[in-house]
Amino acid sequence: MVVATASAWADEGVRTPTEFLPCSRLGFPIGPYPGELVPVDEPLSAAIAGRLGAVRGVIATVSSCSGTDAAAGDVAARCGAIAEGMEGAAVGHAAAMLGIPFVEVRAISNTTGDRSRQVWALGPGLAALADAACAVAAVWRGGDAARPAAPGGAR
Repeated sequence: MVVATASAWADEGVRTPTEFLPCSRLGFPIGPYPGELVPVDEPLSAAIAGRLGAVRGVIATVSSCSGTDAAAGDVAARCGAIAEGMEGAAVGHAAAMLGIPFVEVRAISNTTGDRSRQVWALGPGLAALADAACAVAAVWRGGDAARPAAPGGAR
C-alpha cells in the first residue's frame, strides 16, 4: 500500500537526446503548483497512511507504464517516485481546480520494469484495496482526522 505525499506529472514534456524536459521547463506549466508535483491534502494523507501502515512518497503519473528497468529508473530518478499509476496527477489537478481535498492511495498489485520479470499479485492487491477503502472511509468520518468541509461548506 502506498499513499502519496504528491502526485507527479512524470512523463509530460519532451525527451531530448540528452535529457527529459518537463512542461514547466518548456514554459508550459501544467498547473498552479510548483514543478510537476500535484500536492495532496497532507493531514488526510498522513492519517490514511497511518491507519493503513502504508509507505508514503511521490506517486508518478505516467501515460505509458514503464516496461523496462531503465524506464522505471528514469521515472524514479526524475521525480523521486516510489510507485507508478496512470491517473493520480490528473485527478489531483481536477480536485485542486475545484477546491476539493485530494489524496492518492495505491494498492500495489504488480511491479514495474522489465516485463519478463514483473511480479503480479492481483488477489493481495484487491484485498489491500478493500483495506484502503475502509481506511479512507474511517478517516473521512473523523476516525483519525477532522473531516474536511465539502465544497460549499457542507459537512
